[in-house]
Amino acid sequence: MPAVQLMMLLAALWLGCTTHSTPKADAATDVGPDLDVTPDVPDVADDADTGPVEDDIAFWEDPYEVKIPCPRSADIYSAVYPYIVWGENHYDVDQPFGEIKALNVETADLRVVHTYDDKVLKGARFTLHPSLEVLHFLTTKAEDAVDDQGQTVRKVTYWLNRLNLADLSVEELPIDVPFRTPACSQNLNATVALLQYSPETGWLTLMCRYTLSTTQPHPFQDYYRLHVETGEIQMMVDGTTARLSTSFFISDVGPGLVALQGSSLSASANAVEPYFFSVWDVSGETPVETWRLEVPWMQVASGLYASQDGAVTYAEESADGFLDGVQLDRNTMQDLGMPAVNHHQFEPAPIHEIQSPVVSWVRAEGPVEKIPFFGSVTPPIYAVAIYFWDPTNGIVRKISGEQKDYAHPFLMHGQTEPRFLVYNSMVRWDSYCLAYKDVIAAGFLDETGHLLPAP
Repeated sequence: MPAVQLMMLLAALWLGCTTHSTPKADAATDVGPDLDVTPDVPDVADDADTGPVEDDIAFWEDPYEVKIPCPRSADIYSAVYPYIVWGENHYDVDQPFGEIKALNVETADLRVVHTYDDKVLKGARFTLHPSLEVLHFLTTKAEDAVDDQGQTVRKVTYWLNRLNLADLSVEELPIDVPFRTPACSQNLNATVALLQYSPETGWLTLMCRYTLSTTQPHPFQDYYRLHVETGEIQMMVDGTTARLSTSFFISDVGPGLVALQGSSLSASANAVEPYFFSVWDVSGETPVETWRLEVPWMQVASGLYASQDGAVTYAEESADGFLDGVQLDRNTMQDLGMPAVNHHQFEPAPIHEIQSPVVSWVRAEGPVEKIPFFGSVTPPIYAVAIYFWDPTNGIVRKISGEQKDYAHPFLMHGQTEPRFLVYNSMVRWDSYCLAYKDVIAAGFLDETGHLLPAP
């Protein structure tokens, strides 16, 4: 794997999100500032003869897709009707700063909601409260400090913030307890990620990534709950015992579940054991691991989705070399089935927990590659299209028109009908931009959230 791709993968994994490798150069680098340019379709090899089912990889002009230009990375975002909200960080030499922006999908009004003078927004997500009224997120600031050995290091400080969706106002919440575990606190530059927050109970669910020595073979990642008033810590996973990545999708609404995947470590903190999936319920008085499954080493891809109703979806490499979607009932271990197609089904996941039964995935092209460090397969070369499958009627349709690198499609929350689909749409190698479309007007979903047959 090229070094740049590997670094991108590792960076995304420790932030707690799934990752995508860079699109083909001829499909991205020549696009330039014009976000509406469609790459040449013939550069995509149609593998219709290599899989069990033939499908059409034709592309078309998509009049229903609305692109949102993102001068900076927009990898922290959410969508609650009528707003798509995202953060952009500006890493200027003198003083990095972050901005929060919002776009109204009905009026196309785009505005800067809040600007931080000396802080940046910390990904990989906004956490959405079940009331659909509030988003929570972290901001951070790095400053020079002296550690216990008298060495000058970069000290990173975190703050918890709230965005009120009624008026798009932003406020910093007064948290006086450390965000890190004791082990993680030994590294002033350790990175914290917010996975879930319940203001009713005061519990934050966090991940902290840290190193304790220059000879350490890999970073440690602690997963834990922290009470914002008492400072009590409830450990879920000690980072010295497992090498993990957090899997979740921004479609989660106030999730009570945290899905982890990775490998156990031996006492040497270097050798690895079988790969595993793990689902934690963090909604009660203490976090509880409710499901665990060991899977073949270097056979599964990053990206595990755990539904509130008991299903899990992920992708694994099959005998024919494709990443096939898998859907299991984690209570009974029943295989719920996925349609057979002739391409990679990367990151299969429901598009909404309530408003639609549809499961999506992104079609990816190219051979998979193995990542021994995490024990998984990488995403294929690039994700070229979004597909929908309705398990209630068996219909499968490609629902994206143009050729781009897609990720994380989900229905906007708070709609009376399942209209607006929001997703990443990468059109330049260095910038993830957002897009959305009215999937009812485009003829993909009906008003009940079911997938319609192609005209």
